[in-house]
Amino acid sequence: MNRRRRNLIQKDLAVRISDLDFEGLVAHNPGNNRRSRIVNGGVVIGALFLFCGCVNTHAKSSEEKEASSTMPDALLGVWHRNDDEGRKSCDSYKNVKSVSDITEESNALMGGLIIIEDMVHAYAEYGEGDFYAVKNVVNLGRQGWKVDAFIYIDTMPTEGEYAAKSTLNFAIESGLLSVNDVNTFDGSKNEDKFFKCGEVIDGLYEN
Repeated sequence: MNRRRRNLIQKDLAVRISDLDFEGLVAHNPGNNRRSRIVNGGVVIGALFLFCGCVNTHAKSSEEKEASSTMPDALLGVWHRNDDEGRKSCDSYKNVKSVSDITEESNALMGGLIIIEDMVHAYAEYGEGDFYAVKNVVNLGRQGWKVDAFIYIDTMPTEGEYAAKSTLNFAIESGLLSVNDVNTFDGSKNEDKFFKCGEVIDGLYEN
């Protein structure tokens, strides 16, 4: 909840509380001053709880909107390393007309990252590599995302197959993508930067 909206709600509650005729209640029941004070205090406390509830509900709904089970549009596509080899592979990929054109010889995807809505593929020889089945995506703001996934080695994700959990941090800065696996045992970070080469060709992955 932004500060302006919070202030408006607080002002509205203050007006409503001030409208209550506490003195009239006491005058009407002169023998029950103590009970009236308790009732009045209860009204004020109840109003404060109501206000707090509004703030917490709003904060919770905002947090829930930040989470998703699919990758954001900004990350979808084919990304290659920002070096000479990566640019050569991208040039090869731009000449690909169908899935059958993607071969070891064409080197069109080697070393790249292919990101679709529910999966991230760190492409290796013969289409192998690391496959990350996306489970939860949190928008960190400023073109950053935390992605919880299950990792499969050299094979497409399969229902019921054992896979290890992994958390990846994605960030785009000045058009370049960096990806770091926060679960690496030595705590090292991947310093490779990727540029977006193009869209994912139809039929590359079976649904």
